[in-house]
Amino acid sequence: MGGWTVSDQKELLADPTMLTLARDSRGWTQSELAERMSHVEGSRITQGYVSRAEAGRIPVRADRVLLFAAALHFTPEMLCQAADTAGVGIGLIHHRKRASLGAPRAAPNPCDAGAHPPPGRSGDPGGSPPSPSPVQAH
Repeated sequence: MGGWTVSDQKELLADPTMLTLARDSRGWTQSELAERMSHVEGSRITQGYVSRAEAGRIPVRADRVLLFAAALHFTPEMLCQAADTAGVGIGLIHHRKRASLGAPRAAPNPCDAGAHPPPGRSGDPGGSPPSPSPVQAH
């Protein structure tokens, strides 16, 4: 998995936030990354392992950094940088995710596009029919 020496590998320690950013930058789920890692490794890597590594609950060192790097197509050095030194923040990724999850969108307002309401309906920009007159009680 690369031209790394044994002493180089011992010093490798992935930053959990960078693992998440790298995966999110590829648009992959944790399960998709686990599948790709399993393919590279030749043995099964679980989504739970990826989750624990990204959460920082288990350290990702040496061969496992190289495995993440190979599966993600990033350099091991990139995955070992602190996220704040790399100039990115996790908030950027999560903002993109929230926006892509199908948040309800406001209906277009015809007045915003320079359109004018039909004659006689100036008070109703939405174009809905007028409300019926209230029924008077006898």
